[in-house]
Amino acid sequence: MLQRLIRFNTVNPPGNERPAIEFLDAFLSRAGFETEILGASAERANLVATLAAAAADTGPTMVQLGHVDTVLADPADWTHDPWSAEIADGYLWGRGAIDMKNQVAAEAVAGATLARAGWRPPAAL
Repeated sequence: MLQRLIRFNTVNPPGNERPAIEFLDAFLSRAGFETEILGASAERANLVATLAAAAADTGPTMVQLGHVDTVLADPADWTHDPWSAEIADGYLWGRGAIDMKNQVAAEAVAGATLARAGWRPPAAL
């Protein structure tokens, strides 16, 4: 998941997060999330993915929040291409690997794993 996200060049400006958001949308939809892509412009898309609560349960609601845009990366300044997501020397290299794409990948995989296992969050109070 993280390798795929790193391979999307989402440098802001201009951002162009849509391809990465569409990838996450498809992944979470297949796991059972209801998804909606929103945004002020088509290229600067946001994803809202909701896992419906278990009808009879009550409890708190949890939100996972992240972003997939990155700051500028000049490939000439990097040992490994910033969008290659190359694994070298035991590390995954690329823009977003230790910034925010790593957290988005972890949240998406954790949520999808729980959803596929049949877990549903308790309903909001």
